[in-house]
Amino acid sequence: MDLGKYSVNRKDGKNCKAFIGYSKKAQFIFHENYSATPNKDIYANIFKKFFNSVVINILNGFSIKESVERTKRLVDQLEKEFEKKYPEVAFIAKYKLREKKEALEAIGDLEASF
Repeated sequence: MDLGKYSVNRKDGKNCKAFIGYSKKAQFIFHENYSATPNKDIYANIFKKFFNSVVINILNGFSIKESVERTKRLVDQLEKEFEKKYPEVAFIAKYKLREKKEALEAIGDLEASF
């Protein structure tokens, strides 16, 4: 989030209104059969729903704050999807999703919207 703090608090007038990022490195699980073709990866695609959710919410007119909150609420749904479709990796996937949920942060004008 150092980049976010810098971007929001620039002194030269070129600052951004808000910044969304992660306080920890973004990690996810992947299926070994799709490591060369990540767009086809059945596990990674569920994580992509989480990572893309903030942007999609902002583009749909939600504020920064609402977009982050909606994305965090999505975790429960994605955990259930892993349990139903891929029980063999559900435990570690749920752990990684919760980790991302806790690490997702926003700073600046949280009422800003697109």
